[in-house]
Amino acid sequence: MDDDIEEDKEPIYSEADFRKMAEMLGVLEIPEAIRADMDFDASFFAKSLKYDYEGSEPDLGKLTPGVTRKSLEKIKHHADGLIQALVGPGLPFDEDREFYRPILTDELIELSRHAEEAQKQAPKGGPQKKVARLFYIGLLAKTFNRLTGERPTRVHDPILGEDKGPFLMFVRAALEPISPKSLKGVEHDVRKVIAELKKAG
Repeated sequence: MDDDIEEDKEPIYSEADFRKMAEMLGVLEIPEAIRADMDFDASFFAKSLKYDYEGSEPDLGKLTPGVTRKSLEKIKHHADGLIQALVGPGLPFDEDREFYRPILTDELIELSRHAEEAQKQAPKGGPQKKVARLFYIGLLAKTFNRLTGERPTRVHDPILGEDKGPFLMFVRAALEPISPKSLKGVEHDVRKVIAELKKAG
């Protein structure tokens, strides 16, 4: 049996999901190219998010550190393979695919880089840390910038003592269709991603 990562047959996000995300960002709509990118990214993290916050799925098995590193290695391998296919010579791309090709290539390069970084940081033993949400939020930060032209920032309400703002609301709207339980404590990972972006300049 082929143990390669299975592709989701149905899109992760519905039309209603994208409308909600657009509303959180204050934009009229999310372009088709970015919708495709978001579904593509979400499909790689969906099973890990569901495992982390909802328990093991029957076909997933025990998500040990070794399994996590192997899965991340496969993600990088598939992303690199798709990059080569997109930039290879002599492929019969129609006009639309020629337009989207550089966009998809950039997204795949980013996904490959994130998978490689996650693989390096994955623990070699002991309980598996919940890293899928953190890395998916990192990809959502890039999407946020593409849609708004702004970098994600933290907005804290001192009266209510809680975080809010468009990026946090966008992240919540993107995570909920995948795993509603993954929303618990998401503010912590959002703060970590924003802090890393500030460090990177």
